[in-house]
Amino acid sequence: MKNLVKDINDEPGTKELGDDLIDYSLTFSWYATQVALVDGLTFGLALAFPVAFVVLCFATSNLVLAFYAMVTIGLIVASVLGTVYLIGWNLGIKESVAGVVVIGFSVDYTIHLGHMFDVARSQGLTTRQEKFAYSIRKMGETVLAGAITTAGSTVFLLACQLTFFTAMGTLIILTVAYSLGYSLLFFMPLLRVAGPEGRVGDICHFLRGLKCACCRRA
Repeated sequence: MKNLVKDINDEPGTKELGDDLIDYSLTFSWYATQVALVDGLTFGLALAFPVAFVVLCFATSNLVLAFYAMVTIGLIVASVLGTVYLIGWNLGIKESVAGVVVIGFSVDYTIHLGHMFDVARSQGLTTRQEKFAYSIRKMGETVLAGAITTAGSTVFLLACQLTFFTAMGTLIILTVAYSLGYSLLFFMPLLRVAGPEGRVGDICHFLRGLKCACCRRA
């Protein structure tokens, strides 16, 4: 890079251009790494949501629950990244690494509550009101306690001197706060108002019906 700058400055007429080309520090050696990390974040976001949807389908056995959960997770990720943008952070190395971690934390509380909402059906509860109450009773305190322990243990990262750890701690705390808020104040009320009842959205019931239809045609 030093040789390149020297060659450019030695060209005729470059003196009139001023001193615009001056930076040839070791920052350039990190350029490829930074681009790769940003691309990794983009790829991680593009891959994580379909994978999370498949996992939610297996965990809840219900397409409606999985769809509601994906909407909630998308809102959590958008809120966290939006808050980081408002704070004034740029999309650098630490944000790219920590941004992928955000997605995993975003799924946690929502999938537990959604899974328990589906389990209520095996307990003879059919209406959305009954399943809502069952899910809150069985998993509400657990989700709240998990948020407290995760955020509480992450607070110690904020006292670190390395900015990577402080940024990671801030992102985790933001994610836990948004995940708890959206899962309890958006996802569960949504299930209470428009959650699936009976066999609505039941993947197993749909597959059994599809199998019977194929057998009849055969």
